Order: sequence, then C-alpha cells, then structure tokens
Amino acid sequence: MSGIPFQQLTPSEWQTYYQSIATSQTQQPVGNAISMAFAAVKDYLALRIRLSIKSKLPLPGLAPPDALTAIGQERGIYANPGETDLAYAVRLLNAWAVWPYAGTHQGVLRALYDAGYTNVGIIQQLGGWYTLDANQNLVVTPSPRSYFGPMSPLKNPVSWSISAVWNPGDVLVPSPRNGFFYVTSLGGNSGTTQPTWKTSVGSITDEGSVRWQCKGQDFWSQFAVVIFTPYPTAWGGTPPANGTSEALRVASLIRQWKSAHSTCVRIVIPTSGEGSLWGYPGPMTSKTWATTKTLWGDNTSPAPTYWTP
Repeated sequence: MSGIPFQQLTPSEWQTYYQSIATSQTQQPVGNAISMAFAAVKDYLALRIRLSIKSKLPLPGLAPPDALTAIGQERGIYANPGETDLAYAVRLLNAWAVWPYAGTHQGVLRALYDAGYTNVGIIQQLGGWYTLDANQNLVVTPSPRSYFGPMSPLKNPVSWSISAVWNPGDVLVPSPRNGFFYVTSLGGNSGTTQPTWKTSVGSITDEGSVRWQCKGQDFWSQFAVVIFTPYPTAWGGTPPANGTSEALRVASLIRQWKSAHSTCVRIVIPTSGEGSLWGYPGPMTSKTWATTKTLWGDNTSPAPTYWTP
C-alpha cells in the first residue's frame, strides 16, 4: 500500500488492491472469496481508524454527534438546547480562545450569550454594570448611584483614618473592616477616635464632623445576573419559574464561569422599566432596591422573576 496515501483510502481500497495483484489461483471463485474476505477486514479497520481520527477533531461536519459530546465534556463546553452540530463544533474549536475569560465578567456573559441569553448584564456590588456588545466584547457602563443626591459613579471604599477629610459621596470601610460599607452625603472631617460602627442597613453613625450611613455589606465580589427584555424567543414573553431546567442551566453556567471567590447573590428577570441593585439600574430606570439588597423594584411594577444562583 506504499503508493496509496492513507487519507485517500476508500472503504473498498484494500479489495481493489487485492484484485490488482491477484494471481491466477486467487482469481478463481474460491481463491477470490478468500482474498476478498481478508481485504474486507482491512477495509473495515481502515475505515474505523479514519473515523477515530475524525472523532478527535471537532471540525465542522467531521466529528459525529456523540464524539462532539465527549469532546465538550473534556473541554467543559456543553451543547445548548437546539444548537446544531455544526455550531457546537465551531464553539468547541474556539475553546482555547474562550477559556482565558474564565473567572471574569466577560467569561460569564459570553457563556450565557452562547447559550442564547443575549440580553444579560452583571451588576457588581462596589463595582459596575457589565454587558456585551454585538461582538461579545465587554462593555463597562458608568452607572449612577441612587443613595442620595446627584447621579454619579460609585467610588471605591477608603479605610477610615484619623482626621481624614471626606467629600460628599465618599465611601468608607472601617479599619479593620467589619463587613459593611458607609457613605457620607455631606462630607466633613474624621475625629481622632474611630466610632463604634452601626451595622444595620440605613443606620447612621456620627464621627468627627461626618455623618455616615450604612449602605450594605462590604463584598465587592458579590454580583447579580440580570436577564432583561427582550427575553429569549423560546420564553414566549414569560420567564420560566425558579427550579425549572432552564433556571438550573443558567445557574450552572454562572457557577462554571465565575471566579471562585465571587458570589452570585441572585438571578433576576425584571419586567421592563423596573428597579436597580446597589444603585446600578443598567437598562432599567433608577428605582432603588429594598434594604435587604435581595428584592428588586419598589413594589409598583409587576413582580420580577427570581432564580436561585
């Protein structure tokens, strides 16, 4: 077979080759049947080898569906409901370009985008509002703060220090931290002794000439995923309930792609024009969250759907 490249073998190549070198004896019925039986076995083995090699390569139109499933399990990229084998093979080929985003906002959003959730955002406490553009590039939108006064970007928290000067809107964390952050609406100067910080959301702590209001837990790594309108077409305008296979699939994707040290506190599917979280409304209006930081809206709009992350 040295003159026939392997990739050019056909299912009957060995049989054709045996016939081309057949002696007068093997051209007789009995001899031909025996030689063709040997050749057929070799043709079968050659075919299986070719299929095995193809199965390892998630090339569009090459690997069979069951091989794509096995490759997907190995690469941690799973087929989406209704996804064609061709589209799935393309995503598997792109695994090396996708996995570097694991543990990032973009990684979570891209995984959800590939799963059919194209209108999704991430709101991060003490962070920002993250979405994707049409090319799946990360978009960070400066989001307003609804704590008080003018709409302005939320500032990073600063540790308390003696006789520090604070401006309106500054965000503070005690030193050492107590798990909560505080905001001053008027600014002022710190005193020489750190106060006993109150830890109920909305409570007021006065120190020096500054009045601080407790705004929530100091977890910059807490985030919420928001699926906003227009919803996926398959929903028919109504989000599936918590605990359904779709809700569980979204939660699984978030857990798979988020950073290990971050916590998804809620998956929210609000109605159009509803609420905000930690002062970040994203595409919605600038209504505020309840003090528990777990409920969306102000009870004047239709109730949103919540999924457990």
